[in-house]
Amino acid sequence: MQKYGLALLLILPVISHAETVHFFDASITQQKDIDGYTIGYTGVINEKFALGVGYSEASLGNQTVSATSAGLNFGFDSFDTGTALVGIGIANVNSPSQTISTSLYDIELETGGSDIFVEIGYAKMSGEGGDYKLSLVSMDGEITAGASVRAPIMDSNWALQVGIATDGTTPALSVGASLAF
Repeated sequence: MQKYGLALLLILPVISHAETVHFFDASITQQKDIDGYTIGYTGVINEKFALGVGYSEASLGNQTVSATSAGLNFGFDSFDTGTALVGIGIANVNSPSQTISTSLYDIELETGGSDIFVEIGYAKMSGEGGDYKLSLVSMDGEITAGASVRAPIMDSNWALQVGIATDGTTPALSVGASLAF
């Protein structure tokens, strides 16, 4: 986490001088018996690049897994109006090697480590009106499909954000708040 915090501190001066829309998000996630939360920052730079960092934690009973991530997406057109995107990033998972057993399935968790991920999709991220993102993310040989919608709350910079993601098994649902400026 310290590496990502340092990277964010190093790039924030660059982001602040460019034409940037900033998003700070916090959400809770539910997937079957697993509960979690995510906090994150995304900066859309010059309508073409979206730089994101995040921290997530999930638990089942007394077993907890955390992850930090950082990624960069390139929009082929403008994120202000909606664009196809491609991206690359890294996720660092912090977990003990363990098997979590539920009534329906066993989850094998390997010891933590870093993995590169790639992303393709379509998104509108302007901070004005509704925003959305549809994407496919490939990491460690698995593909996850996701969709999220950001709906503004009245005439404020605050919004309700809802999302769904699945790797073809049980979907994960999330709901949270987002601040754009």
